[in-house]
Amino acid sequence: MVQSSLHPELDRVALATVHGAAPYPPFDDALGELDSLSITRVWRFGKGNHIGVQ
Repeated sequence: MVQSSLHPELDRVALATVHGAAPYPPFDDALGELDSLSITRVWRFGKGNHIGVQ
């Protein structure tokens, strides 16, 4: 996590989501010689929205 939401429960759930999707498969040939990969995902939560998407 690069930046906290400033809400510990939301941060914990976001991290649990990523960890819960593990294990991730190894990189295939399409990714060449990479040994790491960064994926950016932004979650936005709003009032009246049960799952945080608009």
